[in-house]
Amino acid sequence: MPKKVQPAADLTYNEAHTALQLTLAALQANDLDVEQLTDLYRQARTYLERCDTVLSAVEQEVLLWDEANQEDDVIADAGSEDGTSKPKS
Repeated sequence: MPKKVQPAADLTYNEAHTALQLTLAALQANDLDVEQLTDLYRQARTYLERCDTVLSAVEQEVLLWDEANQEDDVIADAGSEDGTSKPKS
């Protein structure tokens, strides 16, 4: 019975990265025909795109989080009586 393949869109970054590494290793085999090379190349592109998507989403989340923290710092600085910031707890 063939192994059920999980769609790339459902993979975590680590799963997609591992699948990409395995696919790249398979691409290095000398005994592949053109169809197999094409299929493996497409799989590798799919896994690479998934890794890029996950990394982009994390980057956006970090940027939003950083922006929100900077806004909190500005509000805290503006609210202090002597203009100095208070240490965060």
